[in-house]
Amino acid sequence: MKVFINNSQQAKPLARLVVKALRQAGLDVWYDEDEIYPGDNWAKITGEGLEKSDAMVVLLTPDVPCSPNVQRNVSFCAW
Repeated sequence: MKVFINNSQQAKPLARLVVKALRQAGLDVWYDEDEIYPGDNWAKITGEGLEKSDAMVVLLTPDVPCSPNVQRNVSFCAW
């Protein structure tokens, strides 16, 4: 199972812990820090990651309502 991690910039430390735990549990995790490099088309790579994922974990932290990236990723998968 491939799991897409969706988090705000402020939640990066928490996201890293979640990614580590999920990988230790044997899951294939898509995490932006591991997938997107300087100069990459982040929108394209993120979209591909979303399309290939079976599930999404959204880290709901107080700053999420202000994060357009988190909202965009959730709406991408809303069906």
